[in-house]
Amino acid sequence: MTVQDRKFLADRMLGKLAKYLVMLGKNTAYFTGSDPAQLIDLAHMEGRTILTRNRTLIGKSYRGADYLFISDDKLGQQLRQVLNHFGLEIKEPEFFTRCLRCNHELSKISPGDVKHKVPNYVVETQQDFSVCFECKRVYWRGTHHKRMEEMLRKLLAGDDKK
Repeated sequence: MTVQDRKFLADRMLGKLAKYLVMLGKNTAYFTGSDPAQLIDLAHMEGRTILTRNRTLIGKSYRGADYLFISDDKLGQQLRQVLNHFGLEIKEPEFFTRCLRCNHELSKISPGDVKHKVPNYVVETQQDFSVCFECKRVYWRGTHHKRMEEMLRKLLAGDDKK
């Protein structure tokens, strides 16, 4: 596994971080449970690095699981900490290549194949569509997409007020 292929498992304290890592194209699952043993077992089973803010877990055995304690409260700082710590490159072509709902990779699909799943206006004004074959969600690059890209750039540049 290369550095760029690293998979993450964010604990329940890091839902926003998980979402933004997925937006960047990083394979990041979100663990909503409260049992640290389940978190560790899932990380082992799926070969994921644990991202946590749980101070009670510091120094405790992760049974060999790779983990990173996220030290900051601000989302932008959290993102930069993960990227810098693991030496991950940010590549814009990887932005929005994973499903924001279930984290699976998206596949390109023709407008004709999604016309029954999206509003007519969207089919008439958009040409590029992607679909998650796991949860069946359809994506396109509308105005919401541009706003998310702007937010990502601001966070990565350190211009974060969150």
